[in-house]
Amino acid sequence: MDSHLIEMIPCVMDFLELDANELLTAGFFADAGEEGILASFLTKQSSAEKDEANACGELSTSAKMLRLSPQDFRLHFRMSYSMFCDLLTAVKEHSSFLSSDKKRKSGELKLETKLQIALYYLGSLHTREEIADYFNIDQSSLELVLNQTVNCLYELMQVLISWPDKKQFKSIIDGFQKSSRLPNIIGAIDVTHINLQIADSDKKFYLNSCNRPTVILQAVCDHSMKFLHCCTGWPGCVDDVSVLHDSDLFQDVKENQSVFFPNDCMLVGDLAYPLYSWLLTPYEGPDSNLNDKQIQYNFYLNIAHNTISKAFLHLRRRFPRLENIDVSDLENVVKIILVTCALHNFCIDQGDTDLFMDSLICEERLSTISEPDNRFSNTEAFLQRDKISQAL
Repeated sequence: MDSHLIEMIPCVMDFLELDANELLTAGFFADAGEEGILASFLTKQSSAEKDEANACGELSTSAKMLRLSPQDFRLHFRMSYSMFCDLLTAVKEHSSFLSSDKKRKSGELKLETKLQIALYYLGSLHTREEIADYFNIDQSSLELVLNQTVNCLYELMQVLISWPDKKQFKSIIDGFQKSSRLPNIIGAIDVTHINLQIADSDKKFYLNSCNRPTVILQAVCDHSMKFLHCCTGWPGCVDDVSVLHDSDLFQDVKENQSVFFPNDCMLVGDLAYPLYSWLLTPYEGPDSNLNDKQIQYNFYLNIAHNTISKAFLHLRRRFPRLENIDVSDLENVVKIILVTCALHNFCIDQGDTDLFMDSLICEERLSTISEPDNRFSNTEAFLQRDKISQAL
């Protein structure tokens, strides 16, 4: 085909108000001869149009971000702008999933925009259609960005959630003892139920005692509400003890307790948990059946254990997506939950502990048992608890 005729194609298309992508989709051109040349040209034209649209959309989004006040930026992305910049730096340093801006393909969104999209998704209950519209991208691009960025932040989770080392043990013990008077406490453990959108055919497997489809998140936090260990993925019908015994934390403690709980360090749990030498639980029964020391012990243990309840509250308020995860694949559900826990820790490390008040949560204390399960406890653990209560 004459090169002059090819050069005239854009003018003719503009005059006739034709779209290159629509012509290709309609299948008017084959991959042979002159028609193949036309198809090749239109493919390039369509790609250029998409790149231009992406660039215009990103410029529009950037302008929108610049108009946000510091308060609105925090509401949109669940952290301050300076914290966002620090997170962006950490992502660039630790992730292999997201290409750097220097290496990004033509038309690909900037790394900064991808991170903003993911945070906006996690920090709201907006539909995917609404989020795509807000950032001027199509829904297929949104899905790709969310998958990429969640995977990237999941890599970063290994850095942000970790068991304390020997130096950190002392400050955590001091923090719990200052607030609760209990000695040698390095963490509080509990579970919370994360709501799911799930197909009716699978819903029955995930129903909890309130007849809602959920997955269970088990977590341990320190005195500052920072998560030390998180694991998730169990259906909502599973009880707390079964979750504990099936968790990698429990398996690790069984194999090497002294590494996780050196020098008689312990966690605090509620009555849903069995009493172990490394896990303190309350005395069971009404106060009328307990002596003064036991009542006092229960009071202070409740103060220490309340730390994990506050951590869950802060987590869910900062990331309302946990109230309704609209993902069907369980592996991605697990990643989303653990990523929010990692981001929670990032914010705690940055000193941002203010409770978000713009979202309502529906958190209920769920347990499938009503009596303490001490089948797995031993005499040593009971004697240790008595010794602690008498020393208060």
